[in-house]
Amino acid sequence: AKAYTLRGAAYQQMGQPQAAIIDYSEALKAQPNSVSVLLARGAAYAELKQFDLSLTDRNKAVELSPALAEAYVARGGVHHQLGNHELGFADRNK
Repeated sequence: AKAYTLRGAAYQQMGQPQAAIIDYSEALKAQPNSVSVLLARGAAYAELKQFDLSLTDRNKAVELSPALAEAYVARGGVHHQLGNHELGFADRNK
């Protein structure tokens, strides 16, 4: 899983979010509850403007790690992109 995660991060840094999503998805097969990989894949989905898929990953990250501020900030950003500004502000203020 670590190799897929690292390669996914490299793809994302190179501006190839679709390739990153493929590798992050493989990493999640081995570690389905990896909050860091869920957030990374959510970011890659957001780069592709696939906000519903991004929100799904970020919702799961919040569910798995409710004390992690980064997860709420990330989810809040997606809510704003989807036009759900009240939910976005609520997440960013947690």
